[in-house]
Amino acid sequence: MTTIHHGHPRLWMLLAFVAILAPQEVWSEEILLDNRFDTAIGSYYPDYDYAQRSSVGLSETPGRRFSVLLRFPEAVGGEAIPAGATIRSATLLLSFEGVTGEGGSGVLYPLQRAWRAGEDSEGGTTWRHAVAPTIPWAARGAADPLRDHAPEIEDAHPIPQGSPEIAWDVTASVQGWVSGVLPNHGWILLPRDGARLDPYAGTGAFLTAESTRPPRLLVEYAPANFEITRLGLRDAARPARRNLRHLTVANDRPVRMLVTGNRFVPGMRLWLENVPLEEVTVENATEAAATIPAGLAPGHYDLVGEHPEEGSFRYPDAVTISDAAQAPRITTFAPQTFVQSVGGRITIEGEGFFPPLSVRLGSHFLDRIEAAGGRITARVPVGLPEGDYDLFVTNGDGTVTQAPGSVSIEWHRPPGYRFTLEDFEGTTFDDHFKWYTETSHEGPDYGQIELDRETGANGSHQSLKVTVTGGNQGGNFYVYYHINRDDKTKIIEGARGCNRMRFFIKLPTGFKTYDNYNIHVGTYMKDPAERSAEGRHFYHHLNIEGDDRWHEVILTPLVDHERDQLDWIPGVLRGYFDTFSKFYFNGIKYQEDLPRPFSIWIDEIEFYYEPEVI
Repeated sequence: MTTIHHGHPRLWMLLAFVAILAPQEVWSEEILLDNRFDTAIGSYYPDYDYAQRSSVGLSETPGRRFSVLLRFPEAVGGEAIPAGATIRSATLLLSFEGVTGEGGSGVLYPLQRAWRAGEDSEGGTTWRHAVAPTIPWAARGAADPLRDHAPEIEDAHPIPQGSPEIAWDVTASVQGWVSGVLPNHGWILLPRDGARLDPYAGTGAFLTAESTRPPRLLVEYAPANFEITRLGLRDAARPARRNLRHLTVANDRPVRMLVTGNRFVPGMRLWLENVPLEEVTVENATEAAATIPAGLAPGHYDLVGEHPEEGSFRYPDAVTISDAAQAPRITTFAPQTFVQSVGGRITIEGEGFFPPLSVRLGSHFLDRIEAAGGRITARVPVGLPEGDYDLFVTNGDGTVTQAPGSVSIEWHRPPGYRFTLEDFEGTTFDDHFKWYTETSHEGPDYGQIELDRETGANGSHQSLKVTVTGGNQGGNFYVYYHINRDDKTKIIEGARGCNRMRFFIKLPTGFKTYDNYNIHVGTYMKDPAERSAEGRHFYHHLNIEGDDRWHEVILTPLVDHERDQLDWIPGVLRGYFDTFSKFYFNGIKYQEDLPRPFSIWIDEIEFYYEPEVI
């Protein structure tokens, strides 16, 4: 339980609210952080949860990066601050100790993803996982600015020397949590400007809930009165919509209306002017629903709510009843693809549109709508989950139309991003768990793989050397890379969001070329939910000269063939590299006449994103 504290900092118990007697009826709460709801995550031990430590690091030091996570799950929007309250101010007080001249700065972001602090890696939160070992962060260290934490900074401060307590303005987050607009996943404090706080290095530390100076949340708020604040819809013609100021509905059928406000109780009643609404249900203190009956006369209606003890509240011009449903029609829209991290504007053309209009992709409503005649434009926001979405336009009276075709949201790495999978520049490589060979004949392998410390591609010094010693009878010989042979759900995370795979290969003199190909690269797109299945298997066909020189090869999502698809037509696969789990190089069976032993070399395998359309 999160503790609301009045008095000694070691008093861990939940106390009642304390009102500050003032004409504007402003209440105040001081909430101490419970020691189950903060932790640190660090790159040095990426599978360790620091939730039990009283002091932790906040550091940008390469190899020893630390960030801090904390949240107030029960007090905010729950037992301490009532739902619907107006937050006057919310201040997060965080303490540090022993800070040297390398404090740098701390930057506070609201978290977008649920996490759970625990002990070590048993269900806790680590550098790799939001909830270990099953739910990873989108980027290690919760660093993804769309899927792990919000893109906008909540507050930022330099961390001075000594043992300061720093106040962070978190009013916006707390208001969002109490209002139910934002999920309460807490905050992440990230190091910036060369921060090097590390209790093991003696350069300072962040003090957690286990310390004698735990994080505190100070909140001043005005409690809500009985009122109706927003409206919504839930009917068969369109998905549930909330947070609307005004509704327009057709009178040819009953419509389920959602009502948002404060201090709702069972027994409250609702009217449109003097027409009682049917099937009024109170879901909680801030949400209710009621049915607008069919057949009402066209016009504008106030919504009236009556509390059994606190009187009535009138919401003016709440609902417009239209006479006839005129269905709109979409003829074209463009563009059909958007990048998740960029967003943009979509243009829709058709007929029968009349305001107030709404546009949505699936269940995601678009904003900044502009309409003139048969043309609508709307903003596709940054951060929509990737996937294919149906496009809908809804007229003011609730009639809806669906566009022919769908809109795709794609996620990719920024231009310039490169992920090096293997450069073979170390003193060793994993020649069993990740790199290995297989043959298609019975008997011993007729080849081996090793580091060649004498030659490398593209200015490097080492490479992977594959020596073939047998196989003259047409047997196949594969050189595999598998990200994790023991756990087939694993994928190559660094390849996600890329659309190019590059590597260098060198073939010996006498390695034949053919009319179609002499090497093929086999790839596997894995569904992480399927533990046993290999996934979809594709082939890239290459024809490379055998001349003892390095050749650069770039693979794109344009694949030549898919296994077992006899009528396959080569085409571009969207998200092709997003679920790569393994790949292999093969071509030895096409070289039956090449004297054994002979060697081929592979080097500099990397993934990247190229804006140029394939």
